[in-house]
Amino acid sequence: MMKQVKHNAVLIREDAHLALAFEQIADWLLETAERHTNLRLLTDELTDRLLAAGIPIVRVNLGVLAGEILRGQGEEIEAALWLCDLRGFTSMTARIGSQAMIEVMNAYFDCMAEAVWEEGGEILKFMGDAMLAVFRIDADRTPAEAARRGVAAASDALDRLARLSDERISQGHLPLRAGVALHIGSVVYGNIGASSRLDFTVMGSAVNLVARIQHLTGSTNESLLFSTEIAEHLTGAVESVGVHEFKGVSRP
Repeated sequence: MMKQVKHNAVLIREDAHLALAFEQIADWLLETAERHTNLRLLTDELTDRLLAAGIPIVRVNLGVLAGEILRGQGEEIEAALWLCDLRGFTSMTARIGSQAMIEVMNAYFDCMAEAVWEEGGEILKFMGDAMLAVFRIDADRTPAEAARRGVAAASDALDRLARLSDERISQGHLPLRAGVALHIGSVVYGNIGASSRLDFTVMGSAVNLVARIQHLTGSTNESLLFSTEIAEHLTGAVESVGVHEFKGVSRP
């Protein structure tokens, strides 16, 4: 039985590869996880095998796969929360159609996800045109480091999206813009849902606040906004967009 699994593993991205890939690697993954105490080595070894086979991958939480975090269970953590949203999603879908929008969303999420992974973040879920990620604070990562990595990931993601947008415009397609929000706080990290269908997520007032900040990126026409709790850990100059009251949040 796998214990104390905290890091990210990988799963096959394309459905066509899914059944074959799991048949070939599932037993190997479980057996190897039991043998390794350094889970970082497990992740790197498995990733190298899949990439060498030419199979595209995405990362998932091993704690869920291992049954470590069950329905009704949660772990309270401190983290920098990262939430992004694609601007004009509804109107763009109406103009180009749902099928064409799938390709757009995949390219957009590639920009966001790769930037988060490169800074050591963990993607929790995709929600329509939004993506929620965390940069955990623990013995190996201080609040300042989590804040810095979250902001660096946001800047990188927006740069990637800008390049993708320019390429789309040159091909006669609609531009792409997104809004990213960050906040630091305590959240409960666990599996929520019905007995036969669970969803891994985080909950807490910090999640509500980062969602409100993300919504503010649209009304202020800013691509990146973050809370005072993030700003106080940054060394560079930051610009205030004022004090805002959010529905359901006790403080401005």
